[in-house]
Amino acid sequence: MLYAFAFERVGVVVSDLYFIDPDPMPGQETPERGVRVELRIFEQGEPVGSIYAARPITVGRPLWRVDLLEDVSSAPGSFDRTHHHPGFDGWAPGPRVFVEELSADPLPWLAGKLSDVPALLKETGVPPGELTEADAAGLHAAVPEITDTVRRLLERVWSGELGRRGRARLRAGHQRADQLAVAPGAALAADGPTVLAAGAPPSQLPAPRCRRPPTEVSPQGWLPGVTWPLTCSS
Repeated sequence: MLYAFAFERVGVVVSDLYFIDPDPMPGQETPERGVRVELRIFEQGEPVGSIYAARPITVGRPLWRVDLLEDVSSAPGSFDRTHHHPGFDGWAPGPRVFVEELSADPLPWLAGKLSDVPALLKETGVPPGELTEADAAGLHAAVPEITDTVRRLLERVWSGELGRRGRARLRAGHQRADQLAVAPGAALAADGPTVLAAGAPPSQLPAPRCRRPPTEVSPQGWLPGVTWPLTCSS
């Protein structure tokens, strides 16, 4: 399951995750599951065709990532692999950073970070020009909805409904670009967790099925209009 919250130039994406690290840190060799939250650049293109045409919306490179992960064999809510990536080099994340407050109580920690994105970007070294005042205000207002989405996904991971390798599509260590869609200011949901493992090349991986929020279901079940290049580094 994947959700996107789009503002003016940035947005937040949230998804369940089952992760198999091909190069794990010592003591972290077992698979992990949980919820991934990323701050991303969003870009809106010009209408294709008439003025009535939908605008393409590109969900682009990441600025910051939080992985609320646990060892698959640990008790739900242990957050024993929970960390964040405060910096990216293009699409590649920096090393995992473990923070005691994050592992102890992830949702308040996440809410605090997203409530002050200008300070977060300064902390991560992202230029101030990446963010507008509208982004900061919109994201601040959406923090309760974002954290509630994270909480609900965590509960579904803990119940075994999401974040399971058996029901997910296996991904290589790098995601292919898939066609998803999102309406400006709305959430997007896609079925199936991201499962990361070394293996088949992206060309052999099936594209995910995507759907509108329940109030906007299209007859075909697909949402054209957004290029979604996801990264899958640990």
